[in-house]
Amino acid sequence: MLLPLLKTPLLDLCEATIAGTLQDLHLELHHQHSLGVVLASKDYPYKISQGQSVYIDPFDEKTGHLDLGKIAQENGLFVVSGGRVCVCVGKGKSLTEAKNHAYGLVKKVQFEGMQFREDIGAL
Repeated sequence: MLLPLLKTPLLDLCEATIAGTLQDLHLELHHQHSLGVVLASKDYPYKISQGQSVYIDPFDEKTGHLDLGKIAQENGLFVVSGGRVCVCVGKGKSLTEAKNHAYGLVKKVQFEGMQFREDIGAL
């Protein structure tokens, strides 16, 4: 995952792409690693589950973030609205640290039928 490591503002990258001046843009990245673990709804990809409440516990934003995908709001609560519910993105000084942070974020998210791969980042 490269976007979490982007130091150059994403807007600058988009504007240079539109203007055709991408070759002149100095692209900078943070010297870290990042890794993402997708949290999917029950029976995904064969069937789409919807309506299950999603609970997210507080977490340290220095170690990563959540990219919310198929999550909607109903009556002020987060609910599953499709297959790929969110991505837990961990960052760290090494791939192992990024992996540990990503799987640490996985533990902060709960919804009925949640499934994810446990081999992401395995060496």
